[in-house]
Amino acid sequence: MRSGSAFGWTSLLLLLLRILTAQAAEETCQPPGPAGEQHPVQALLENVEVGPGCAAREHGNKETHAVALGSALSNTEDKMAVLLQPLSPSPHALRSIHLVLSSKFPITWFLQNEGLPSNLSVWVQVSANSTVQSFNLNARVQTISSLPFRPFSLHRWALKHHGNLSSLIHTMHGNRVYIRLGEDPSLPTVCRLQSMFLSQNYKASDLQPQEVQGCAFARRGGASPEVHVIRLHSADAGLCG
Repeated sequence: MRSGSAFGWTSLLLLLLRILTAQAAEETCQPPGPAGEQHPVQALLENVEVGPGCAAREHGNKETHAVALGSALSNTEDKMAVLLQPLSPSPHALRSIHLVLSSKFPITWFLQNEGLPSNLSVWVQVSANSTVQSFNLNARVQTISSLPFRPFSLHRWALKHHGNLSSLIHTMHGNRVYIRLGEDPSLPTVCRLQSMFLSQNYKASDLQPQEVQGCAFARRGGASPEVHVIRLHSADAGLCG
């Protein structure tokens, strides 16, 4: 009887071991392959572009920012994102905001409010071949039939029609523009165009998805935390221009 009991326990332990081993095998990631859109980890690469531009401390009750796009966009949606952000963490009362958006090719300018008052109003002048969409702000759009897209011509046009500029950004390959609203006392009083302009407050970049190799398995429930293992082959951040 003792040997039979011992054999029974041995068989039961082997059966449990096989079940646990099978469950562990089911929950093990297979060899990495191209990750699809449903994969929990996605990769993006952003290159900041250096090109013609300028920035200044525009006096008065308004600030004017001009953006020029000189080539067709690389994304299929032909959409340029313009991200409006505060210059300081606790911004003072904002002045009247004017945007001059010019493109050589037809695009959609997508204005996005990031950290500014939700009732922000923006006056926009846009080239006739393009349209404007906005998120979380009120955009008043005026179409300009002869709005120049070359940086020096747009600079002269903006100074003629607005008197001064807070910033001008020209991009050839970017699909995103960052503009921080507010008055920076460290800037000059005149926006003098530079051939190689780079600023943390006014910049253009190209943001593109990158291929991810990986695997994932569905969680079986329970209180265990999610664990994601990421291996980065290159962390190189580049400037283009």
